[in-house]
Amino acid sequence: MQLLNIRKFLDCVKGVALIEFAVFAPVLVTFFLGAADLTRYILIAYKVDRIASTSGNIIARMDVFAEARFTEIFDAAPQIASPFDFATKGTVILSGVKYDATLGKKITWVRTGGGSLVHTSQIGSLNGAATFPTAFTMTTGELVVVAEVYYQFEAMFMSVFLPNEVLRRVAYFRANPGLF
Repeated sequence: MQLLNIRKFLDCVKGVALIEFAVFAPVLVTFFLGAADLTRYILIAYKVDRIASTSGNIIARMDVFAEARFTEIFDAAPQIASPFDFATKGTVILSGVKYDATLGKKITWVRTGGGSLVHTSQIGSLNGAATFPTAFTMTTGELVVVAEVYYQFEAMFMSVFLPNEVLRRVAYFRANPGLF
């Protein structure tokens, strides 16, 4: 009799779906939260890239060097990055690099703004030598506008799999010859 009850218990399939769901639910939730963080990362990287290319392009196309144009670009950066918080987690660094046959690539001006993230340029500092990719060539007297954009990414759910890091995007533009 007891053997029959044990056999009935082992053959019973009631509640199997509930047990399978209880085992699979944490995996499913982890997958969805990871997908949400990865999507945020991709969107933020796209927005940071957009800020770099837009700001560098606008400065490189200026006919006259105007400080007001820099202010406009720095004011626009948080709008481009919307809905993400660029004002506190990002910054834009715009640099002008002029090539001289004897001095090489020299940074002639630097402007920073758009957000309160503190970060130093990886291109170089004012009046110093500029660090460019090796394949990037310049001719004497040529000016290049470099736009560097930094954003402090923080994962909302899955920081174990998608670490918090500072995203960096750089855009190089040959400037209008009559600009500087």
